[in-house]
Amino acid sequence: MADCIKLLPDVLANQIAAGEVVQRPASVVKELMENAIDAGATHISLILKDSGKSLISVIDNGTGMSPMDARMSFERHATSKLASARDLFAIKTMGFRGEALASIAAVAQVEMTTKRKEDEVATHIINEGNKIIKQEVVQAPYGTTIAVKNLFFNIPARRNFLKSNEVERKHAYEEFIRLALAHPEIRFQLVHNDELVYLLDNSTLKQRIVNIFKGDTDKKLLVVEEETEKLMIYGIIGTPQMVKKTRGDQYLFVNQRFIKSNLLNHAIVSAYEKIIPPAHFPFYVLFLELDPSRIDVNVHPTKQEIKFDDEQMIYTYLKSAVKHALSFNLVTPMIDFDMDEQLARAWNQELPRSSTGSSSEGNRNFTDNFRIPGDFYKENAGRWKDLYENISIDSIEKETSRQSLIFSSQIGDEDVNGEEEDDYGVINYIQLHKAYILFQIKSGMMIVHQHYSHHRILYERFYKNTKRAEVVTQTDLFPQVLHFDVIKADLLKSVMNELHSSGFDIEVRDNQEFIVHGYPAIMDDAHDLGSWFETVLDSLHQEADVNFDLHHNMALAYADKYALPKGRELSLEEMRNLVDSLFACDEPGYDANGNACFGKCSISTIENIIKNKI
Repeated sequence: MADCIKLLPDVLANQIAAGEVVQRPASVVKELMENAIDAGATHISLILKDSGKSLISVIDNGTGMSPMDARMSFERHATSKLASARDLFAIKTMGFRGEALASIAAVAQVEMTTKRKEDEVATHIINEGNKIIKQEVVQAPYGTTIAVKNLFFNIPARRNFLKSNEVERKHAYEEFIRLALAHPEIRFQLVHNDELVYLLDNSTLKQRIVNIFKGDTDKKLLVVEEETEKLMIYGIIGTPQMVKKTRGDQYLFVNQRFIKSNLLNHAIVSAYEKIIPPAHFPFYVLFLELDPSRIDVNVHPTKQEIKFDDEQMIYTYLKSAVKHALSFNLVTPMIDFDMDEQLARAWNQELPRSSTGSSSEGNRNFTDNFRIPGDFYKENAGRWKDLYENISIDSIEKETSRQSLIFSSQIGDEDVNGEEEDDYGVINYIQLHKAYILFQIKSGMMIVHQHYSHHRILYERFYKNTKRAEVVTQTDLFPQVLHFDVIKADLLKSVMNELHSSGFDIEVRDNQEFIVHGYPAIMDDAHDLGSWFETVLDSLHQEADVNFDLHHNMALAYADKYALPKGRELSLEEMRNLVDSLFACDEPGYDANGNACFGKCSISTIENIIKNKI
């Protein structure tokens, strides 16, 4: 039998190697910008066309290269940053593998123009499919300009696997933002299709964050700064006002290299425990500086996964640093008799109202009545015995009717799944712990979760109304002006037609500013559209592709924001309307997040509980 193992041709080997480094246009953006940073550039410009599919160009004012270095840079495993195996354990540069340009040139048409300060002329090289087509002398300013054209031109199958322009543009912007955050001392510029997207002058980290994320971000940022013998931790975290229900605005850097680490992310999130709602994620841009010999960055071709020699130590220090920053800024509960009482009171007034303060669409100002008067306990201290007295239902209804909730029902006065009526033809509803609604059915007892049930009602109502061909638009007397970062603004523009058909009247003022003149009438009172849109765009930002259901994301954000919370006392009429509306839904069993809206407790189960004295 003939030998079957053969060496791969250089062209094929280079294309296989390129597959590890160059997965999409964003991969090229990352590698080229990292090389510019390593070259000591103070000004870096990124130019994209067609989301990087047609052109990715990086222009820097770094050290430049000699003619020989320029040619050698296209060879595999050619680098100026490693000389021995010992250097692998003391890496301080962004790039070091010597694969970037070789891998990019294997799957694209690359042009390079580079010049050192001491040289009189620049070197211009054209490389296609890892073959040098031309090398010549030209006039150019010092630094390096690299243009990558027609990515995957020689591998059509790979090009077909690229996502839509919107998705690829989002990934390219993310790489740009990560590097811009890691190096606020560098001036960055981003241009897409001849339109200026970012112009970030060199600044402090806090100012860089404000320039990127816009809005009133600067009022919600806290400084983290801790230093030990083994580790230095510094950066910016967000107050509880900046938490979101989706990931995305979490940036962690080790020696100024962006990394992904579930363990360290858990350390940061756990520091916010008990001050942010469950399944919410804080904003942070944090940097860890430690001895390069204590980490291994040579784990993955993207260099975003690294290994620590003592992960538990890093975890503990990081969590403590974040908790200390939160405590120092009066975010976490503290017992401090020396603390300025007026300062603490001022801070507490600035904290966001609890989500338990929101209610249904007809009760936006319920949080105003949720505060307990200062003399409440003194006035009611001796009234605990009233709990054992007979309380008139009429008096309860009179007290709660001030903030009556109205739920439209599609089934009128029909019985709900076997509800039993008393002698007067009225179902007896009981609210338990201001969270559950109980009532009798033939087989035992029905238990309805008031928050999850209202969530299902609002979700279906909003979804169905915005899906209609003609949606009534409520015009706002005072239009709201919204600001978003570039990625979210770009995403909002991409769904503008769907928003208009859903009842929104939105005007694009500039790249990152929008004016909302009207919104769907179903929203009733959209006083906080900014945070609602943030939630919608965050959820869309997490989608793998643009084939998302915008109406679902909007309805989910609406229900999450306005669903009746636990802790809200309901009148008998409100409980009845809530139950009727729930069972009029298409899918009453679960809310839009998959939580059960109701359950049944049989007579036998109740008897077992009594027998066992549970």
